[in-house]
Amino acid sequence: MNKLPVSLYKDAFFCFFVLLFSLFVIIPFFQKGYFPTHDGEWAVVRLSDMYREVKDMQIPPRISGNLNFGYGYPLFNFAYPFPYYTGLILIALGVGLVNSIKILFGLSVIASSIIMYFLASRLWVDRYSGVVSSLLYLYLPYRLVDLYVRGSIGESISFIFFPLIIFCIYQIFHLSHKHLFTVILALSVAALVMTHNIMTVLFLPIIFISVLIIALLKRKTEFFLSIFGVLLGVMLSAFFWIPALVEKNYIYLSKVPIADRNLYFVKLSQLIFPTWGYGTPTDANPFTYQIGIPHIFSFLIIFSLAIYYRIKKRDLLASLAIIICSVIVIYILM
Repeated sequence: MNKLPVSLYKDAFFCFFVLLFSLFVIIPFFQKGYFPTHDGEWAVVRLSDMYREVKDMQIPPRISGNLNFGYGYPLFNFAYPFPYYTGLILIALGVGLVNSIKILFGLSVIASSIIMYFLASRLWVDRYSGVVSSLLYLYLPYRLVDLYVRGSIGESISFIFFPLIIFCIYQIFHLSHKHLFTVILALSVAALVMTHNIMTVLFLPIIFISVLIIALLKRKTEFFLSIFGVLLGVMLSAFFWIPALVEKNYIYLSKVPIADRNLYFVKLSQLIFPTWGYGTPTDANPFTYQIGIPHIFSFLIIFSLAIYYRIKKRDLLASLAIIICSVIVIYILM
């Protein structure tokens, strides 16, 4: 596998370019107050409740004594806590509740796009390819829906950890100071579990495939360090996911379906053709399901090139790309 020559000045220049394009996405967050979204206002409410719980010395925060019409409920036993842990740091710095949530949304955009640049530029061994990948990641319609329609802070922040986890595995494979990135890998996996556990489950096959490639290259040390980092991350987050699994049968929500799944099947045209809306999927003006036309074309080009390089050059990275593209297709069909 080739390696991109290190040049801090070139990386800084391209990161600045990516940062400029990130600002176009987060400009609305600079407005006063918080614009209406499906769940964004609830993020403010949950952050305020976590702050109240920590002030009451409930560590780690689990039980809300004020929500649910004053009856309380085990909010952070089940709702992802990591974004709100991070929000507490901003509150300690004197930032208000609403601004803390807006900063977290904004940082999720900037950090994820820059990390994607570093990952893609190293994988493709080309900084321009890194910029293109970062911009496609940045302007993915699904992300814009998370930011401005659904207001999902968990999913928005999870976009930081997808490229970061793969980047750590890449660095473990290439660098001499592998143990540092093993620690970062563990912390990233733990943070992802506590940021959005469902997205973690969906991302696990990608992690498995990436680690498997190392095994196929017969890099035993790197393989075991990567496995150790992932398992350590899962264990670090066990204080969150073990109680959630053990106690989920005691909550009413686990026994009553909150939606009729038959209402949410997506037509092929909804995945392809651009539409924009702000309602729920069953409203007259629903939010978009589109994948993004540039993203579809990019996907088809990458898939075709991967097949070509696999047949002509027996390239192992091409095999990795084919497998990941196949997983993506399965997820789209799901």
